[in-house]
Parts: sequence; C-alpha cells; structure tokens
Amino acid sequence: MSDSEDITVIEKFIDSLHDEIMERTNINQSVINMDTNNTGSEMSEFESESDIGQDPWQYQKMSNREENLGLKNPILIQKLISSSIGIVKDLGATRTGHLMVVCFDKHQFNQLSKLKQLGQWSVNVFQPKSLNTTKGCIYNVSLDIDETDLQEILEKQQVSRLQRLTYYDKNTKTRVPSKTLKLFFNTAELPPRVLIGFKSHKTKLFVPKPTQCFKCQGFGHMQRECRNSVKCVRCGEDHKDRECKIKAKCANCNGDHPATSKDCPKKIENEKILKQVCKEKCSVKEARTHVLKESKQNPLQGKKENIPKEHEKISLTKGLFQQLTEFDNFILLLIMTTIQVPTLPDNVQKVSVVANMVLELLGVHVNQEYILDKLTLIN
Repeated sequence: MSDSEDITVIEKFIDSLHDEIMERTNINQSVINMDTNNTGSEMSEFESESDIGQDPWQYQKMSNREENLGLKNPILIQKLISSSIGIVKDLGATRTGHLMVVCFDKHQFNQLSKLKQLGQWSVNVFQPKSLNTTKGCIYNVSLDIDETDLQEILEKQQVSRLQRLTYYDKNTKTRVPSKTLKLFFNTAELPPRVLIGFKSHKTKLFVPKPTQCFKCQGFGHMQRECRNSVKCVRCGEDHKDRECKIKAKCANCNGDHPATSKDCPKKIENEKILKQVCKEKCSVKEARTHVLKESKQNPLQGKKENIPKEHEKISLTKGLFQQLTEFDNFILLLIMTTIQVPTLPDNVQKVSVVANMVLELLGVHVNQEYILDKLTLIN
C-alpha cells in the first residue's frame, strides 16, 4: 500500500465519520435548548433542581403544601433549621418555593429526613427527583419503529418516557424526525446500553446547551427573567437593532464576534460547566469553580484557532469524534488501516508517522506507548 493510498484510506474513514456525526450535531444544536427551557423554572440560588454534589445523600428538599417556605424570612428559616438539626452546609430556595438543604454528614441527613415540623409549618422532606433519574440519548433508531412499541420495550429497561428528536432540514426548511431518541431513565446512573429488537444501542449522557438571554446576551437565564440592560447581539452596545452594521463585538467577552458565536470563550465556558454538572452531578456553583480552576491551569484550553474552510470537516471531526468511541480506540483503528505501509521497517516508526498524521489532521496528541502495547498484543 503506497503512502497516497494510506492517506486516502484515512480520508475516507474521516469522511464517513463526519457524515455519521453531522446528524447528531444538528440535533444537539436544535433541540437541547428545549430541555433547558423545561428545567429553567426551577432555577434559583442553587441554579437548578439538579443541584446535587458528589455525595448525593447530602441533599434534601423541604416543602409545605400551603405556603412557599422559600419566600419566607431566610434568617428565620435558617434559625429554625439550625435549632432542629444544627448548622447545615448550605441552604437555598428554588423558584417553586421549596427549600434546598445541604447536610454536612449522614447523621444530619437522617435527622432532616425525619423532620415533620419546622416552627409553625408542617413540612415534607424528600430528596430531589434528579437524584434518582438521568437523561441519555441513543442514535440510529429506525424511523419505522412505532414510538408506542419503543416505549413498551424500553419501560422494562428503566425508561420512564422517550422523545424522538428532530432537526432542521435545510432542503425542505422544516423540522423532521431524526434517528435519535432522548431517554428519561428512572435510575441515578446512566445505563451503558439499551436493547431494541436485535440491536444494542450505546447510551450517551444528555447535556443541555447553555440558556442565553436575547435581551442582555448573558448566559444562565432567559429574556423574561432578565433585569439587565439591553445589549446588541452584534456590537454589544446599549441598543437592540437587528440591522446593526457596527463592527462585531461580543457583549460577554469583548471579542470580535457576535454574542451568539459558537466560538465565544464565555459560551464554551458555560458549555463545560453544564457538562460538568451532568457528568459529576454537582451544583452549577461547584461546576463553575472547577471549570474556572481548570482554565487557569490550562489557559489555552477552550480557545479556538482560525481554521481555513478546506479544513472545516477535519475540525468538526476533531470536536465530535469522541461521541462515537474512546480516543485511543479510535487512534488504534487508524493505525490498523495503515499498518502495512511498505516504506517503514517497524511498528515504532509506523506509529510515529501515523501519530504525526493524526496531529496534523485532528490537532490531537497520540499516546504512542499505549498504541504500541496494543499492537504488540495483536501481533
């Protein structure tokens, strides 16, 4: 196999990978905000109902049937809780009027679980629903399968409900059903796979896109909740003009792009925060602290280079191929397609050449020792 044939094999593989992830990209960009809007009504000091940390047993919600405890005097609420179970780690309120209490230890958690009266109010203490549920996506589910049949099959696999996602078709200029399903599980952990007919589908954690305000262009809230001044989406000035011709300047980061740009560092930062929340089941506050700390340690992380148009497909693959498989296994697959390069005498040089090729194509460094170990086992 010649060098040109080797490169052609890799390019064909990347092309097929690119086509497969295009549908996923369209779906994620067009429908995930819908879920954010559905959960946004619970946002408060705790940011959302899914405000759960690395020790989920710490978190309890408290409510009263007749009155919104979250709207009562916070100092009085704190005194009553402290006198009942001692000082708690954190205390806040959701917009539905519930209290969110974070305990220091399991003993305090158990005390709170048994609490029936808080001052003059009878209370119901329960764990947030999100502690025992999770959301995921599966791909390539045939459009010919009826959703009623899917629901019947999947409910026996801890799926409470499902939703077939849609994407915007540029040709018909309408939203059309996709082969992707969003699944709501009655389990705290995301099952690795679900079975539909003769096919086992790998699940992927569902991560919502950041909510962005159309008024101030900030993240984390919507226009109807915004108390900030109006900012132009294009130039960041104090006006709202859809036909603005002023040079682009982001209202969030002062960069030379509109506030809605997918390359905005602030948007990328918020995407990482939401991913951390879903992955680690931590609060938005904890996730933000983690992401900002990581950004300080790796200041170049999250910054995007200006990539020529001819390399857009490779750039897209770089950002999304991890949705399909683990990184090292993906690289191993590339190695296997080019292992017979006749001009290279041994595996060490072959791995080195292909690693450089991957770095050039995808901008990613390869763990060469890992690949060599795998090739030794194969050979």
